[in-house]
Amino acid sequence: FVQYLKDCRKSSDSLDQAFNDSLFALNGDLPANDVDEGLKDIGDSFNEDRTAFSHFLAALDKLYAKVLDALLFMQNSHYTIANDHVTFSSKKDLDEYTKLLGRVDAANAELSKANKALRKANAKANAKTKRPGSDSSQ
Repeated sequence: FVQYLKDCRKSSDSLDQAFNDSLFALNGDLPANDVDEGLKDIGDSFNEDRTAFSHFLAALDKLYAKVLDALLFMQNSHYTIANDHVTFSSKKDLDEYTKLLGRVDAANAELSKANKALRKANAKANAKTKRPGSDSSQ
């Protein structure tokens, strides 16, 4: 999973470089007074969307790390599971587990927030770069 996240970041970085190279070339090919505002909108939209995607990946990575912390703790703790409930043999372990699950919950809330921001950035980018008179439903 960690490798998957690294590959996503690497792919995103590669796409960013290629996209910015393309915009640079287009800007160089067009006369200065003919540079279309649409090109700027496309560049801005891409960067906003990519930033939101990067934040989403960071939040996903953080959640994974917090879940892994909780699992590693459980691997070295004494507990039983009965009727879908975890019971620890010591209060100290229970307190630590509760603290770790609180961190998982907080990271999950951050991921949810990052996911909403990503969807919002994507929708904004799509709306900003849509050609006047075009209908994407066709």
